[in-house]
Amino acid sequence: MTTPTESAAGKSPLQQRRPPLVRRLLSGEVLRRQWTTPGRIRIMAALAVLLTAVLSFLLSNSAASGRQNVTDIGHVAAPRVATSADLAFALSDMDTQLANLLLAGNSPEFASNYQQARDLYDQRRQQVNSDLQLIAGVSGSDPSALEAVRSILDQLGRYQASASAAALLNSTEGNPAGEPSKTVLDLYQPATALMNEILVTVHNLTTAEHEDLKRAHAAHHAALLSARMWVAILGGALLVVLVGLQVYLRVRFRRLLNPALAVATLVAGATLVGGWVMLSAEAEQSTTAEREFDAIIALSEARAISHDANTNQSRYLVDPANANAYVTAFYERAQSVANFPDADESRYSDLVAQAVKDYQDNTGELGFGGYLGDTLKEIGARGERDAVRQVLTAYQAYQQDHDELRNLATRGDRHKAIALKLGTSSGQATYDFGQYDAALLAVINARQAAFDSAIRAGETGLNGWTDLIPTSGVVVVAVLVLIGVRPRLVEYR
Repeated sequence: MTTPTESAAGKSPLQQRRPPLVRRLLSGEVLRRQWTTPGRIRIMAALAVLLTAVLSFLLSNSAASGRQNVTDIGHVAAPRVATSADLAFALSDMDTQLANLLLAGNSPEFASNYQQARDLYDQRRQQVNSDLQLIAGVSGSDPSALEAVRSILDQLGRYQASASAAALLNSTEGNPAGEPSKTVLDLYQPATALMNEILVTVHNLTTAEHEDLKRAHAAHHAALLSARMWVAILGGALLVVLVGLQVYLRVRFRRLLNPALAVATLVAGATLVGGWVMLSAEAEQSTTAEREFDAIIALSEARAISHDANTNQSRYLVDPANANAYVTAFYERAQSVANFPDADESRYSDLVAQAVKDYQDNTGELGFGGYLGDTLKEIGARGERDAVRQVLTAYQAYQQDHDELRNLATRGDRHKAIALKLGTSSGQATYDFGQYDAALLAVINARQAAFDSAIRAGETGLNGWTDLIPTSGVVVVAVLVLIGVRPRLVEYR
């Protein structure tokens, strides 16, 4: 018998006070309705729209993040590292020109060499100041980089004071070519030793910044691959849902094809494929950019070290009392540039000549390592063998000049050795080193152009993917799904 506290439907007042939706959920009514034909259609349609929205958000977010990474790497971090590498070259050449000033002395025969050395010294000094300003400007709040810049500025100030004093005193005293006085050398020796310390600081700064850049490249590349994986997963799920909805409608309503859903599936597939291609291309451009920039830095290091070796060649003639130390330093630098593990000072030039001959005759691989060798191997393997040959041939000529210069100095013919060192004609050291430097710089510039091209391609490839394409995709798919399922749902009203 029903009590007064129960309704005619047999429910207690507590049950009657529950909201209608709660009562339907508890009774299972909502669940039962969702498993009806209209419910299944609504679930699959909503799932398709949701997956499209998530896929579009992922593509848009990945593109925006990728654009920021490309900008940071290509226009901030990479130029900063390249500037550090350029700084090492400019500093090395400053010291070379200081040695050449003392080497030319006040001899009328070398007056043009003296003026050229002075002009180049001033040019490199301005280049150093410009590089330091740029590095300091882009270092932001990086304490290690700013500390390195402050240390370089302090050391550079002391170097320039001693260098200027040595050059001025040598000119005032009227010393002949290659014969600075002891007083001049007492000013010169601490200056050139200080330059070696500065170059170590710059090398450490370049290495640290390059490692930071490599980590940024790796993180950017990993993010692209991760995004591509999720695009494949979400896009695949979206296509499964859309195709499943199409099949369900065909089976349930005996319709051969739902045109709106077919178009929605094509749009979703195009978005998936386009996103996959975009992310794959970005990953490839990232790899290309990293490879080319690694080559830029290695070759720039080779260039800076080569200039430091060239300075030791001039020091060898300027400061005969320390000639043996400068010869040793020259070959240490040469081995860093082109490394022959079994070479000694007497065999180095011959091994360079043999390696160049083998490469020209195509009878073997490039037979040495070091900054120059390791990088040229890779560049040559990509088909740029002519550029490699030019660098190798010029390097060989300079090494032969060095051997001849030492032979002249050892025999006591210092005047001819100085003439060979300062000479600007083919077969003379300054000219041949300039040819080598120009060939090396041409390869660096080619790598820089390839790096810049990869960065531009990365930026161009992201056009439209940060907003227009993903947004359009989700709107079009959502509208088409709604158009496709609405007539079938109306049938159940």
